[in-house]
Amino acid sequence: MSELVFEINQSAGTEISVRLENTSIPLIWCPAGDFYFKTNKNHPDVNAHKITFEQGFWMGQMPITQNIWKAVKGRMFRCIDEPENGKTPVEGLSWHEAVRFGELLTNKLRLSNVLSDRQIIRLPTESQWEYACRAGTETRWFFGNDEKLLEDFAWFQRNSNNTLHEAGLKKTNQWGIYDLYGNVSEWCLEDFYKYKKTIGSLSELQDLSGIKPVRGGNFESRAEECTSTSKRLILKDNPFVEETGFRIVVCADLE
Repeated sequence: MSELVFEINQSAGTEISVRLENTSIPLIWCPAGDFYFKTNKNHPDVNAHKITFEQGFWMGQMPITQNIWKAVKGRMFRCIDEPENGKTPVEGLSWHEAVRFGELLTNKLRLSNVLSDRQIIRLPTESQWEYACRAGTETRWFFGNDEKLLEDFAWFQRNSNNTLHEAGLKKTNQWGIYDLYGNVSEWCLEDFYKYKKTIGSLSELQDLSGIKPVRGGNFESRAEECTSTSKRLILKDNPFVEETGFRIVVCADLE
């Protein structure tokens, strides 16, 4: 397999698959484009700002599963007894563990000439996550505004029986990406900052880098916590073992 696997400028929703021992990682192409990043989940049109992606990126079609974790790390994640098929997402990990996974996979694929030295595997930024989730839509969910339809696309409080489910059992978004809502919340890359107070034209920036955003809600979340703008902030060490997982992106190393 050559680095041409990750060739850019594909059509939206193009799928590729990278083999890893006895499993594979399916990835979906998210093309260059722009969208309005909506930071206020209760009033999504407040403080929305336009973000432009001059280059597209590959995003994991599903959250990282136990099988994929084992192929990279050598064992299942925190499992005494291995799951029957390893298709459930990794859950309850820290942000640091998710970042380290991306570093290890980057090195592994570079050594096997699948990934070029100009490319990197890492967590998505918040804007990448939301852009890929929306897939060109502007509604509360990528399927529209009808909450009743959420059960077709997500495992959440109403239908999960309070338990984790295999990845990829529900319907995808318009670009063919699974499990963006519910099941496990997903870590994003960047630190979180907020403006603490404003005096005149000057704003004081409060550093909250000890916490990180997770997106999409999880199997315990209410429907309103599983939207395209849904966000929670948790400690990046994840000491309470929140129901968090992650998916990867493949993009230019200098982004």
